[in-house]
Order: sequence, then structure tokens, then C-alpha cells
Amino acid sequence: VKPLTIKKINKRYILELNDPPIIQYASERPLQDKILLVDTDEKHGLKNIRNAEYCAFFDLTTRILQEGDFDIKPLSYEELNILYGSKYVKKFLRRRDLSESDINIDKIDMEKYAGNEQIIPIFNSNAQNTKNIYRLDIMFDKNLLREVGQLELNYTSVRIAEYKYRDSYKTHFIILDTLLYVLEKNYIPERLPYSDVMYDVLNAVLSTNEQDANVERKKYRRYDRYERYKFIAMACVILLIIHGYEIGAGAIPNFGVNDIEMRKIMKLLGCTWDKDKIRLTQIPKIKVRTKKNFK
Repeated sequence: VKPLTIKKINKRYILELNDPPIIQYASERPLQDKILLVDTDEKHGLKNIRNAEYCAFFDLTTRILQEGDFDIKPLSYEELNILYGSKYVKKFLRRRDLSESDINIDKIDMEKYAGNEQIIPIFNSNAQNTKNIYRLDIMFDKNLLREVGQLELNYTSVRIAEYKYRDSYKTHFIILDTLLYVLEKNYIPERLPYSDVMYDVLNAVLSTNEQDANVERKKYRRYDRYERYKFIAMACVILLIIHGYEIGAGAIPNFGVNDIEMRKIMKLLGCTWDKDKIRLTQIPKIKVRTKKNFK
């Protein structure tokens, strides 16, 4: 059997083997599942540690292809949907399985891409000032916001840096903290901070006019690069709101995207990036779902 090929995608390793009839794929588990290996002369202690390094766990999947006069490739449910499913299912599955290089933001028409994929949140196209461009009651259902507003913010583990908390922004903080949690994970886990209602919040962020994202409660779900941009865009909008629509570049978390990508996302949102200051200055220019006549 051939050795597995090692690849690094989005700062995580995957192992692959395509040696018919054997096909294997292994994905690296999250950081919290790693163990630390060390060398030491102590049998029952950890003194004089040397050569410490992390060892990752991988979930390995093996498939055996059928053999005969012709090679027969077994199809999964998702592959059958690609061939025979509805156009919306096909579009979702193809987008989700694109590799990072296939959807490099540097190689595409950003404005057309952002409009088609609706990566920026719903906004008020008739806003008279920056405060009314993005509002929670425009971006989310009011009943959903009411449920989130009844939750308690976890002050001890909040992932937001350099902020001044106000009670009027509690809902903003809870949504933002959940987004940062999911962006750290690189997937939607089976358990979210605060409450299961946060799955509905994530679903609202990822859904478009044409298709519901179908984020199920208490169910593991991978998200692709497109959806990562949506999470980042929403997180940036909320960061701008709680910082008074002007934020230092250093207060923006490391979302796992490069500086060029980050600047393009901010530009799409209607921001100007001047040295180390980011300001929301105008209504987004791209064509995307909007709501009009907000006061």
C-alpha cells in the first residue's frame, strides 16, 4: 500500500491515499484533541522536559472500491445529489467542497462574488447615516433577537478583545462571541456557547434569499470558505457597531485570512482602511439583498 499524502489546508493537516481499490482520507481533529509528547528521564514526573511537541489525532476513513470488468466507484448520498439532486442542493455541495485555492479571494471579481454569494449581511440601502446601515433588527428576525436577548453573557470567557461593554449591546456581544467561537473551530460543533438558539443565529448568517443554510441544532457541520467569509463579515459588522463604527486594525481578530482578504471584506462592507484605523463610511455599493424604508 502506498503511503498517505500529507496536505495542509486552512492551517490544518489532512492525509489522503488514492490507490484503488483502497481510498483513505484522514482529517486532523481540533486543537483541544491534541496531546503533548515530551522526553524526560523521570519515570513518574515531568522534570527535565525536552523535545516537547504536539501530536495530533486524525479521523481515518477507508473505502474499498468494487472490482470487476470495470472499476465501480461507490457513490455517497452527497455524490448522488451532485448527479441527480435539485439545482440548489448541487450548488450547495459543490461550493462546500471547493478547496481553499479554488476560491481564493485574490483571483475573483470580489464585488460580483460578494453579491452572488451574499457574504455581507442585510443592510439598509436608504440609510441616512452610518448608524442605520447595519442594525440587528435588519439582519436578524426580531423573535430570534428576543430569544438571544434573554440569555446571559459569559463575561469570564468572552472572546472579544479591547471593548467597552454596555448592557444595550448584550445581544450583539452574545452573537459576536458565538461567531468568534465558530471561527476558531473552523466548523460548527455539536455544542455552542449560551444556548441552542445560537444555531438559528448561525443559520440566519449563512442563509441567502434562494436557500436556507440548514444549520441543524446539536449537529456537527463543516463550513466552506464562502461561509467563512459570511461569518467574518457579520463579526466585523458587530465589532464596528460596538466600537462606534470606528475600530483599530489591531482590535480585529485573526480570522485565518490574509491582509488582502481582510481589506476587501472591509471595503465591501462600506469601510475605509486608513493606516491602522477602520471606519464605516458609506452604504455598500454591491447589489445584495437589502431592506428599504427603515427609520
